[in-house]
Amino acid sequence: MSIKNIYTEITSFENLLQAEKDSRAGKRYETEQLQFWGDLEGNLHSVMDRLRTHEYPPDIYHHFYVYEPKLRKVIYSDYTTKVIQRAAYNVLNPLVCKGMISDTYSCIKERGQLKSMQRLAEWVDYCEKSGERWYYLKMDVAKFFYRMNHEILMNIIQKKIGDKQAVRFLEHYVCHASRAFGLPVGISSPLDIPDDEMLWDVGIAIGGGLSHMYGNMYLNPMDQMAKREEHIPYYIRYMDDVIILSTDKDELHRYKNRFSEFLGDELRLQLNNKTAIRPISHGMEFVGYTIRPGNVKLRKSTSLRMKRHLKTIQELYRDYEIDLDRARSTLMSYKALMDHCDCRALEKKIFEDFVLTHNPKEADTDNG
Repeated sequence: MSIKNIYTEITSFENLLQAEKDSRAGKRYETEQLQFWGDLEGNLHSVMDRLRTHEYPPDIYHHFYVYEPKLRKVIYSDYTTKVIQRAAYNVLNPLVCKGMISDTYSCIKERGQLKSMQRLAEWVDYCEKSGERWYYLKMDVAKFFYRMNHEILMNIIQKKIGDKQAVRFLEHYVCHASRAFGLPVGISSPLDIPDDEMLWDVGIAIGGGLSHMYGNMYLNPMDQMAKREEHIPYYIRYMDDVIILSTDKDELHRYKNRFSEFLGDELRLQLNNKTAIRPISHGMEFVGYTIRPGNVKLRKSTSLRMKRHLKTIQELYRDYEIDLDRARSTLMSYKALMDHCDCRALEKKIFEDFVLTHNPKEADTDNG
């Protein structure tokens, strides 16, 4: 069913106000945010008026470099654009997700990282108890967000959303962004080419307010093909990562070829070199876990990333850049991940090492 008469709700003051609250939650405050808050109500009314007349505020993108665990270029939007895209996401994403298959996860209510791991682990345990030899096909899309085709994405959006004003709004941020986000085929990283060689007709901002909604919409035709045409019972997708289970290895090879052709012909995407077919007993990596029959562990890279992030949280708390609630919330979110897998030694070490203290020099300065 097409989504209609939605743009007024997207651009309402109440929705923009909630989007602004969502955009600031748990984040360190920057100059742009402080300026926005200086006249919060006036700025939100101005944004509302401009959106309703389709005189969109300019979208401005910044970037910084992350050096751990490897060098990456992180691109992010200005605060006003972040609020606008969050407002659209809050209204549209729940409606868009209603058409998704039950085993698609990521940015869907009650279908997050943990739920997807548990679903796949249940399947793997069932397969092990069946007494048959099972295999898995793992597929990853190469540079997914960098190579989403704008024309194809807009065709998908127009089929799902019947509100012309909402479609015009989404088209502006997909097709007329102030910078290019697309990677040419053969280029593996935006670090490998200068900004003026990035492509304008493909790619969206990774981590942008609407990026994961776009991702789910873009790959939904592939999900529908898997279920409606191929009738695959054990098919699960978390954004651009797919796993299929089967007792027939030849069938998995056929699926691999079928999906590769579908991605190329219909979505202009390619599978990457991580695509593999192996026995389930070898274990499969999915959403930060390694899943084997009767056993689930955190991936080594996940645990290392967790340790680095918690060290950063300690440093931020020490320097008064975050409060105690934020630090505890981060620790508890990681504990929730560890509670559902075999990592008691890791959990014990993390809780022993996670000590929050303030910098005494900072405290003296504040007291003075």
